[in-house]
Amino acid sequence: MVNNEALILRLLCGVKAFAGFSPQDGRDLMTCAVRHDVAVGNRVVREGDGGREFYIVLSGEFSVVKMLPSGKEKIIAKLHPGDTFGEMSFLDGRPRAASVIADSSGLLLKFERPSLLKIPETAAKIYFNLANLMASRIRETNSLISLALEGRETPTGPGVPAEALKTHRNVRKF
Repeated sequence: MVNNEALILRLLCGVKAFAGFSPQDGRDLMTCAVRHDVAVGNRVVREGDGGREFYIVLSGEFSVVKMLPSGKEKIIAKLHPGDTFGEMSFLDGRPRAASVIADSSGLLLKFERPSLLKIPETAAKIYFNLANLMASRIRETNSLISLALEGRETPTGPGVPAEALKTHRNVRKF
């Protein structure tokens, strides 16, 4: 359990998953938060593993890594303070779609599904915000795939490293 009023306010202002939360929602949420200190090189989640939790990056830098059919790992995104990860497995209970590796030492907050379900009104707000976040990510991915299918590139935007475009260029044209 994490209980720090300054941290709560920082999270409410800077984390998309908590958009529209009241200070009381934030306090309720922090009763479920688990602090997770991470050392450089630590694999926080592993592609293919189960998981019913999501994380918020409070400090440090992290890489989202996807295993390619060739067996190589490819960085598909970079995470910074305020970013979240693990939402897909949190929402649907299916195995992790990618790994997340610490590029530096960092601090995460972990939210487990069973704990959040004990505060239903706050959980409903999180689900709504995560759905919006996931929709935004799917739209960005669809744009990258469309460009790749046409053999074009675009400058990378926030959260889209150049390595991601290189990966998408290997998609076969139909």
